[in-house]
Amino acid sequence: MPQNAYFDGAWRYGANGFATRYAQEAGVHQWWNAPSGTAGNAVTFTQAMTLEADGDLALGKTSAGYRFDLQGAAGENQTLAGFFSGTNTSRGLTIGLSAGGTGVNDAFAVYNATITGGYAGHIWQAGGTERARIDASGNLLVGTTTASSKLCVNAEMSLLTDGNNRGIIGWDNSLKRLSFGTINASTAYFDSMSLRDGNLIVGDTATSVTGERVSIRNNSGPQLILRSTGDPTMRFYNTTDNASTSCQINYYSGTAFSIETIPALPIVFLTTNTERLRIPAAGGVQAVTTISVGNATPSSSGAGITFPATQSASSNANTLDDYEEGTWTPALGGFSSITYSAQTGTYTKIGNVVNVVCKMVVTGGTRTSADLQVFSLPFTSASQENSGGSWGYGYGVVASSVGLPQLRINASATTVSLLNTAGGVLAGTDLNTATPTINFSATYTV
Repeated sequence: MPQNAYFDGAWRYGANGFATRYAQEAGVHQWWNAPSGTAGNAVTFTQAMTLEADGDLALGKTSAGYRFDLQGAAGENQTLAGFFSGTNTSRGLTIGLSAGGTGVNDAFAVYNATITGGYAGHIWQAGGTERARIDASGNLLVGTTTASSKLCVNAEMSLLTDGNNRGIIGWDNSLKRLSFGTINASTAYFDSMSLRDGNLIVGDTATSVTGERVSIRNNSGPQLILRSTGDPTMRFYNTTDNASTSCQINYYSGTAFSIETIPALPIVFLTTNTERLRIPAAGGVQAVTTISVGNATPSSSGAGITFPATQSASSNANTLDDYEEGTWTPALGGFSSITYSAQTGTYTKIGNVVNVVCKMVVTGGTRTSADLQVFSLPFTSASQENSGGSWGYGYGVVASSVGLPQLRINASATTVSLLNTAGGVLAGTDLNTATPTINFSATYTV
C-alpha cells in the first residue's frame, strides 16, 4: 500500500514530495518511508518499522531480536521514550542512547524535575509508598524524605546480597549510635562494633561506656591484635600528633618487646589508682612495697623481697634463691622430766646458710647419762657439717673437769651436741646443776 509512489518494475515518485509504503504478509506488518523526491524519479525506501508475527516490534531495522527493538542511524541520539509536561521539555523523563555512541556505556536516562507543589526530585515508590528519592539538591534518601547529607538511609544497610552471610551498618536513633555487625551462617552479630558520642565499643552490646574512648571486649581469645609487615608499634599521644612527646609499645620482629617513653619519663604501674611499681627514667626498678620471686605472694606489710615458702633452688652460684626468718623450739637432751621457764629459738636462712639463736632456762628435771644435745634445729644440716657455734651465756653448763663446753652442729641432722675439750659428747650428769641456762648462736649450711 504505497503513498505518492507507483511500481513499474521499480518504485517511482508519483509527484514531487515524500513517499511511504505499507505491506502486510504472513502476519508481518512492514512500514517504509523515503525522502522528498521528483515525480517519475526512482524511490529509495528505508524500512522504518516492522511488527513481526510473534508481536516483536522493530524500529529502524528490518527484524526484532526483542519484544521492542530500536536502532537508529549513526550520529544521532536515539530516544526510546520521552515523558513531558505539556510542551515543557525541561521537565520529564527521556531514555535512550547518546549520539555517536559505540554501543558501550553510551546509554542514558535523563529525569529532569523541578519543584512543583511541594514535590521534588526523583521519587521511587513500591506499593504506593515512597521508598527512595533523589531530591533537587542531589541528595539520595532511602526510607526518609528529609536530607541531612548527600546519602541518608533510615534503616540498616547490608553489604553483599546473601541474607544469611552479610555485613550490616545501622543507626539506632533512640540510643544515638552507629552500629556495625555481621550475619554469619544466619547467626546475627548486630553489635560487633558501635560508635556513640565519639566512643568506640567493639565486641559488646553495651549501649554506652564511661571514661573509655575505645572499649574492646571479648569472651575468649585476644582482645586486640596488631599486625604489620614491619615492626608493629602502638603509640600514645596527649593532644597533638607529636612523636617527640609520646609513649609507644613496640614489637621488634620476634626479638624484643618494648615500652618506651619519649622524652625519657618514668614508666609507672598502678592498681586501684595507687602506684605499685615504677621504672625511673634513669633506669632501675623501684617498688613501693614488696616484690616476690618464685611465684610467691608478696607480703602485704613493709618493703622487701618475698621468697616462696618452699625453696626453689637454683643451680646458679650467683643466684640468691631463698630467704626466710622464723622461730623454732629447742629441746635439751640428757634430762628426764625436764621443765623450762624459757624455751625459744629464732633463725634466719639466707640461701643455703642458716643462723640460729637458742635460749633455754631449765627449771627442773633429772640429769641422766644420755648425750647432752639440743634438738629440733629448723633445717637439716648438710652432710659435710660438724661445724661449731658460739656461746652467748652458759650458766650451769660447766663441770670442774670440762670447763665451758664446745658446740657441734651434727652432719645431716637437726641436733647440736655439747662437747668436752677432748671432743667427746657430754652427758646430762656432766652438768654441775639441774637448772642450767643455755644461750648460744650458731651458723651452718643446709
